[in-house]
Amino acid sequence: MPSWIGCNRRISSSAVAASGGINLNAPISHPTATNLTLLPGSGGIFPGLVSTNIALNGTVAIPFGALNYFVLGTNTTDYSRFKVAGGVSLTGATTGFLPFYAGQVGDSFTIVDNDGADPIIGNFTGLPEGAYLAWPGSPLLNGRISYVGGDGNDVVLTLVSALVVRNTSSSTNIGSLRSALAAAAASTRAGHDHVRFLAQRPGDFVDQPDRDRRYQRRDH
Repeated sequence: MPSWIGCNRRISSSAVAASGGINLNAPISHPTATNLTLLPGSGGIFPGLVSTNIALNGTVAIPFGALNYFVLGTNTTDYSRFKVAGGVSLTGATTGFLPFYAGQVGDSFTIVDNDGADPIIGNFTGLPEGAYLAWPGSPLLNGRISYVGGDGNDVVLTLVSALVVRNTSSSTNIGSLRSALAAAAASTRAGHDHVRFLAQRPGDFVDQPDRDRRYQRRDH
């Protein structure tokens, strides 16, 4: 456990190599108000499979680099979590997932468990509230990210079907018709895969199976 004097501290991988990463496998705490900045190399930051606990009466900031997660399953001991007692600033950071688990629709992962009432500051680069990202575990799944998940101030990733057209304003992005058809084409499941168009509702897209228009991929 680090021994610190002062109110602003940094943990950097640059002392080892610019390409190094930061592995957080032990608790970090300080008895007085302390702000902590994590400065990874290109290797990024890896929270441990047992929740990385950072207990500071201050803010943890990740101004650049990737916060990476291992995923072995949906139990809280089966995936990396970043657990912080204090504020969390994600402005400038990115995120990535290394799944050893294919996943299924409805799975959710609390990737930043933010104790107390402090809101998440900022968001991962390119991923605002409700944004979708590709899920490396399966071409049939996407992840939807929220910074107000859990008890209202946690970062939660929820798996959703990639065979759903949610974004009609883009021809290529995740949620577009092209990406949904590409997911169907990549499917190795027997039978038909259905690409669905969802009706837009205020604040979100709501699944309405009775109204969906469907395209089918047929095996020949």
